[in-house]
Amino acid sequence: MAEFTASNGVVISHNDRGLLRLDTPRGESNFVPLLHEVALREHFRAERDAEMNRWRSSTSSWVVVYRETRLANHFMTLDETTGLGRMWAIWGSPPGTSGGGEDWSLHAAVAAEYRAAHANPKPWQEAVVGEVWDVFIDGERHDLTVVEEDEVGLGFFGRRVKCSIRYSGITAATRIWPESDQS
Repeated sequence: MAEFTASNGVVISHNDRGLLRLDTPRGESNFVPLLHEVALREHFRAERDAEMNRWRSSTSSWVVVYRETRLANHFMTLDETTGLGRMWAIWGSPPGTSGGGEDWSLHAAVAAEYRAAHANPKPWQEAVVGEVWDVFIDGERHDLTVVEEDEVGLGFFGRRVKCSIRYSGITAATRIWPESDQS
């Protein structure tokens, strides 16, 4: 890209020495060395990934992972260069690496990397039927929530809540019954 004009009027280009050049509408120029440019690109990409609630592979940086919000125990790998994505189960054995005429081996590798990075379950993800929990979902407290099982698996059920124990919106939870053994 030869030149880019940002919405605030700053013109961004590279000069003949490889420096990133920023020219403001007031006629001021600033230069950013390549080392800093790379760091800034990575910073802003990580910031945007956090805003978009996605996880990026460290080995294949063009592949991102989105947690599936409708299927609590699933996630999707998405290749940003092709737009192709694949749904995966968080636990259990992964599906095959081919299908629909596509080679999914890259997605399988990223799925394995994601699983390894998220291997430690949260305490509430090991809840059992009959327990009572205080659960914080999307920042809101739901007290006296009972663990029950329905057609989609274990979940928290309360006066104002029904969700899987693996729902990504759960930010904290404390088991209140039975009381933990303090021996």
